Amino acid sequence: MGVSHPDTAPCLNNLAALYKRQGRYAKAEPLYRQALAIREEQLGTTHLDTVTSLNNLATLYAKQGRYVEAEPFMLRAVTICLASLNIEHPQSQRILENYLTLSTYIPTEMSKHSFACLSDKSTMTPRGRTFALT
Repeated sequence: MGVSHPDTAPCLNNLAALYKRQGRYAKAEPLYRQALAIREEQLGTTHLDTVTSLNNLATLYAKQGRYVEAEPFMLRAVTICLASLNIEHPQSQRILENYLTLSTYIPTEMSKHSFACLSDKSTMTPRGRTFALT
C-alpha cells in the first residue's frame, strides 16, 4: 500500500481525529488535508468518503474559530450530500447540522447562502430536531 492508496486515507483521518481531540490542531490539519487529497484523487470529488474528509477539515477549522476557512469545505460537503443522498440520510443530517451551526458564526452573507441552497426543502430533522426553512 502506498501513500496515495485509498486505504491510507482512513488511517490518516483517524490519526488526525486523535490529534484534534487532543487539541493538537496543527498536527491534525495536514493529515486531514492529505486524506482529502487521496480521496479526491482515488475516489472522486463526489464520493461520500470525500464528503467525510471535507466535513472533518471544516469542523477542524471551525473548532479553531477559522469559520471563513471552514465554509467552502462545508458548503462542498452539503452540496454533494444533497445531490447524492436523501435529506433524511444520517450523513446528510450530520453535515447539514454542522453547516447550519457553522453559519451562525459567519457574517450574514453565508447565512443567506446557507438557506438559499436549501430553499426547496420545507423542513429537515437533523438528529431529531426540526428546522423550518423559508
